[in-house]
Amino acid sequence: DPDPQWDPEPLGVRVYLYRSGQQVWARLWTGGGLPAWGSLGLVLEGARGESLAVATQPVEEGARPAPVSVRAESREPVCAFWAVFLSPDPWRMEDVGARVYQGSGRVCEGGRR
Repeated sequence: DPDPQWDPEPLGVRVYLYRSGQQVWARLWTGGGLPAWGSLGLVLEGARGESLAVATQPVEEGARPAPVSVRAESREPVCAFWAVFLSPDPWRMEDVGARVYQGSGRVCEGGRR
């Protein structure tokens, strides 16, 4: 049997983008994985790539990340850019064997890429 500490449940990331009239907001959730240390980031980008709202969330060692949200106003389609960097081994970051959850992506509305 594999050691559960070395075979954790995968980290799941969900990003939702909402709109109501000119109000737009995005929310980033993580779930699963091991308690970790690191940070989460979420940026709401306007139609020309400009930053409309930014939120970062530090995650204390051994904690589970709380959701991150951003909100802004825009008549044009927007994107939410997200980034996650978490490690259950913050004291081993220089070690080749350190475990890291790292990812980023973009969720857009209105056919934007």
